[in-house]
Amino acid sequence: KGGPAVPLFRGRTDENGTLGATFQVPETTQVTQTLVIDTRSRLGRDQVKQAVTVQRSYKLLLTTDKPVYQPGQVIHMRALALSTLDMKAAAGAEIGFLVEDPKGNKVFRKTVASSGFGVAAADFTLANEVINGDYKITVSLGDTSSEKTVNVKPYVLPKFAVRVSTERSFYQPGQHVVGTVQCDYFFGKPVADSQVEIVGSVFDVQKTQVVQIQGRTDAQGTYRFAFDLPKYFAGRGLEKDQAEFSLQVSVIDQAQHTKQTSKVLPIAQSPIVIEVVAEAGTLKPGVENTLYILTSYPDGTPAPCRLTLDLGGLSLQLSTGDYGLAEHSFVPKAGALRLSVTATDSKGQLAGKVVELGKKHGIATPVNQTVLSIVHVLEQYRHQGN
Repeated sequence: KGGPAVPLFRGRTDENGTLGATFQVPETTQVTQTLVIDTRSRLGRDQVKQAVTVQRSYKLLLTTDKPVYQPGQVIHMRALALSTLDMKAAAGAEIGFLVEDPKGNKVFRKTVASSGFGVAAADFTLANEVINGDYKITVSLGDTSSEKTVNVKPYVLPKFAVRVSTERSFYQPGQHVVGTVQCDYFFGKPVADSQVEIVGSVFDVQKTQVVQIQGRTDAQGTYRFAFDLPKYFAGRGLEKDQAEFSLQVSVIDQAQHTKQTSKVLPIAQSPIVIEVVAEAGTLKPGVENTLYILTSYPDGTPAPCRLTLDLGGLSLQLSTGDYGLAEHSFVPKAGALRLSVTATDSKGQLAGKVVELGKKHGIATPVNQTVLSIVHVLEQYRHQGN
């Protein structure tokens, strides 16, 4: 706008008449500027003018101390402002805070100067009688804004904790389940002589309730339960030999306070899960292939086992280590190859699996591709001595 010109760069062109210019954009409050390029040579002088816009673009991060508030509580708001281009803190910037109730009424507005780290904060105290629902918080700097929604409603904090444990981490169909429900108030006293309800469900076409137990806690806030699992479970997704049994536990104390929790029990057809994968995901005939055997328990922990393999009529003895991993290298021929694996752990638990190697739907399934990735990670750890 006709103001003073600020020299930014001087230099000379090369033999091709080209010059690369680099300069620092000066600090200015005027958004609209004019960039002037002046050239002088023995042939004369020329000048080019171009309108440019000089302004910062910001990123704003808005946070609150919690997502849900009760009437009368204080909403603590904080904003972080950074320059988009160089991610420098917007120090001394005027940052505006705005709070709107569920009906769109503006109930709080404040402008705060950011610190040297680009941080600004504001507090808003809710009235004791307010509209319940979602409150929208908006923070703005120039033409940049960020929004966050918090919920305001009366709520009651849980008075006690409920923990559910079973004697085993996984089960087989038809097995006997023995478990414990432990209830304690947060100040330490047990939730004694209180009503307990346990509902067990299976997942088939839909969720089906198969177990319902009711009782009361003892003087130590403990309730012990036992039941038999169904003898049939539907497999889940790609893991046809595994399923889940859901336990929903509800406890009502003598003051009629209710607390609910849940626990999922892994169910497996066999006590040991055996996965077999080839080094490349499928067998490559005529070259040396490495075959990986991975043994684990249904809860996901590794299962160190002794293995007996029948590979196309050849009998082998292997063992999986602490990671539940064993390997065998061989040169396969073209065509399908039958592999029979029997695994036995230190407790005498036995499992077996038969795999047709080389078939389209043999070891190159999506499940085993995932297992192959896990195998490669275990190999790295084992080679590093971890």
